Amino acid sequence: KVSQDTRWKELENRKETGEDIEVVAIEVNRGGVICEWQGIRGFLPASQLAASSQATDLIGKNLTARIIEVDRGTNRLILSQRQPKKADLEAILKQLTKVKIGQKLSGVVTAVLPFGVFVEINLEVSNGTKGSKVSKGEEISGTSKLEGLVHISEISWEKVDDPKKLFKVGDKLEVMIIAKDETTGRLNLSIKQLAKDTFTEASAKYSKDEMITGTVARVSPYGIFVTLEEGVEGLMHISKIPPDQTFDVGQKVTCTIESVETESRRISLAPVVKEKPVLYR
Repeated sequence: KVSQDTRWKELENRKETGEDIEVVAIEVNRGGVICEWQGIRGFLPASQLAASSQATDLIGKNLTARIIEVDRGTNRLILSQRQPKKADLEAILKQLTKVKIGQKLSGVVTAVLPFGVFVEINLEVSNGTKGSKVSKGEEISGTSKLEGLVHISEISWEKVDDPKKLFKVGDKLEVMIIAKDETTGRLNLSIKQLAKDTFTEASAKYSKDEMITGTVARVSPYGIFVTLEEGVEGLMHISKIPPDQTFDVGQKVTCTIESVETESRRISLAPVVKEKPVLYR
């Protein structure tokens, strides 16, 4: 962990100084090239490849690139082989002025990475009057293109461990704009904002000390996750489980609800006590 933290720190320093790094191209997809630098994966978008490069010819080769984005918290490393062109950035920024937070857009997956999914969107530009408001999820018309990122935390209301299990390059998606930076040209998208948060709705049915039966979904070192209904899981922490008791995935288990925390999307569970402990009063 210390070694990895040190490597991320070095990447941050190199971004600040503008110093290039040498990476190895390990995979090519529609959106660009997935690269590796000292065990850390990064993404080199097709739009940022050197003008003379053909992505399919790069597999296994060493490439020199500069860092344009680095974020240790989200495992995000974006690279470029091109010097930034003022005209290109101005074109992107002009497109960004035409969209608003909350707009619903259709697009195509161009890259799937550990930290999220890049989507090329068909930008539907409204012909409405200047300053007109767009409500959440409103669809608008016209056509243009921009590329944005759906961060892994914005894919689903449920926890997503690996975006590759859910998406592949070429998939068509509906997304919502949740943030845009008209200085850097960055566009942030969301899939989950277009879906109902089933946890919030369903969790309202559960209350403290209620007894309920669920199915063991996962067994982890710190406890078991129990599916109470579709979209709703609770955690029985290891500290609540008797040492001689074990659970298997798929097993039915009856437990008691200790707490329901809607904000943190957490339901804490405890096993049902079948016998009163010694010295119980």
